[in-house]
Order: sequence, then C-alpha cells, then structure tokens
Amino acid sequence: MRFSPFIPLLCLLAACAPSKPTTRHDVDLAACRKNADETMGPVSIDPADEHNPSPMALAQRENLRGQYDHMVDDCMRELPPFIDAPPSNPPK
Repeated sequence: MRFSPFIPLLCLLAACAPSKPTTRHDVDLAACRKNADETMGPVSIDPADEHNPSPMALAQRENLRGQYDHMVDDCMRELPPFIDAPPSNPPK
C-alpha cells in the first residue's frame, strides 16, 4: 500500500478551516471588545488579584467589568442593525 502525500495535506487543510462561518455580529462584537480594551488601557484586572477576597478588590473588579460591559454595549448599539444577531432572549 502506497502512502499518498495528498491525504495529510487534506487533513491539515480541514483542521485549519473555521468550524462555522463568521457572522457580522461576531466581527462587530470583536471590534467593540477590542475598542473597549484599548480605551480602558492597562487598568484591566490583574490575573493575580482575580481571587483576592478583599471587599474593596471585589468592588473594584465589578466596577471595571461594569465599565467594560457598558462600553461594549454602547458600541454595539451605535452600529447599524443587522439580521444575523443572536436572539436577545434565547429559548429555555
């Protein structure tokens, strides 16, 4: 039995292919998140401080997350409407 070099190449191409097509919603959301990251700058949450039980650290983390989420929400609202957005109230 001969080994065809075409089969590994085909497997490599299949592995590199995206699992689902990228929707406009996904692209816009990624752009809004990137914009929020750049706008907030280095004030982000320190991973070493992520599990700090201090009430002040918890309040600061929640405040930063709220600011980040608010920036992303505002950015997404400013964009024109599109039809491929996921439903706002997913079925249960």
